[in-house]
Amino acid sequence: MDFYFSQSARGYVWVGSLLITLLAACGDDSTTTTADKGTSQDGMVVDAGLDTAADTSTAADTSTAADTSKADTAAGDASVPAGYKSAKIERGGLLYDRWWTITGGTAPTAIHSLYPTAGAQTGSTTHRCKECHGWDYKGKTGAYASGSHYTGIAGVLNTTKSIQDIFNLLKTGTHKFGTSLSDADIWDLVKFVKEGTFDMSTYIDSTAKTFKGTATSGKTLYDSSCMNCHDANGKKVNFGTTAAPAYVGTIAKSNPWEFMHKVMFGQPGTAGMGDAKQRTWTKTNVSDVGAHAQTLPTL
Repeated sequence: MDFYFSQSARGYVWVGSLLITLLAACGDDSTTTTADKGTSQDGMVVDAGLDTAADTSTAADTSTAADTSKADTAAGDASVPAGYKSAKIERGGLLYDRWWTITGGTAPTAIHSLYPTAGAQTGSTTHRCKECHGWDYKGKTGAYASGSHYTGIAGVLNTTKSIQDIFNLLKTGTHKFGTSLSDADIWDLVKFVKEGTFDMSTYIDSTAKTFKGTATSGKTLYDSSCMNCHDANGKKVNFGTTAAPAYVGTIAKSNPWEFMHKVMFGQPGTAGMGDAKQRTWTKTNVSDVGAHAQTLPTL
């Protein structure tokens, strides 16, 4: 289940619910189906156009939001587009989440043209990158391999496409975001895909849905950076309803991949939360915070 973060909430937390589809605001809940059916729609297979290579990343973490193992080593290469060189990975991660909140645009209402007809989601949710490619960037082979968010679409992790090919695909190709996003927006997305995505299985046990970090270390980081807005028990802000509350602990336990993406790159429309790079947190730090968050109450 994905949770949505209300932009009117006074707390700053990491919650929310291709590069085909992009972000949905809290106000879009009425147009989406978010209950996880837990069943796979095996017949629904779509080629999103972002070919991916097998993931071989197992290196120890020493990076912040931008994965230094994928850093743009061609910054001085004249063949690298200027737009890519100046692009911001963290902003790309926010656009991947819910782009219209970042651009100040209007949330789409129609189902995206590339969203599978058998898909369970509707409206603006189908325009969120994460909706088809997943919070873990693995698409049909990751956390969205089954359930109400299954689309049969490939992920973007380790895509083999060039930066220019991805830009073209997003702007005028199958995704057709050129009328909604500026070139700078698209370059931010491209840079996020090429340098910001990472294999979350290094930090999250996908079977147990638990963070591999150290909860005691995470508590120290949480207490210094998160507790002021979320309180020690993580229940200062309710992101659900009175009948079905959702707190920091709820999100961390139900969707650790979303939790990690939000802490790494921030929450759209909530500048006060910031991102891991601003806090100089590594991915291991984020996993530690996630491990602590999973000890917090869910109700």
